[in-house]
Amino acid sequence: MLSRDLGLQVSPPGEIKLAQGDTANAVAALIVQVNVRSRVKSAVEKWRKTMATATAERATSHGITADHVKQFEKKVNAMKASFAALPPQSSFDTLLQYIHRPGWTTPAESVFFETMVDSVIAQTQQLAQLHKQMMAGAAMVGHN
Repeated sequence: MLSRDLGLQVSPPGEIKLAQGDTANAVAALIVQVNVRSRVKSAVEKWRKTMATATAERATSHGITADHVKQFEKKVNAMKASFAALPPQSSFDTLLQYIHRPGWTTPAESVFFETMVDSVIAQTQQLAQLHKQMMAGAAMVGHN
């Protein structure tokens, strides 16, 4: 340490005690302390500016920006619109009326129809399960 090299004793509150009675050494020690404090202050100010910038860029925690949140919101609204666009219950009643008409389909067409209905059932069940898991996962975030 420079204060030891100069023959000075620097106490924690910043008081300098002259070991040899040399004013020039005391001034040099003060300059060293001022320079160190200045560098520490600059580092702290730089850190604060960095944190302020990072905070301004992040709308939420974990690095998710406000733009990401807006994108998530758009996607959730699109999902909501997709669910709303599903056919109403009355359309299934209409379909039931169609299939009871005499001569409505041939045996070959019935295979296609049944395959399509099975596919719609499987997809809607999968959709319901995915939605349930998504809601459960979203509710758990931040509550670990």
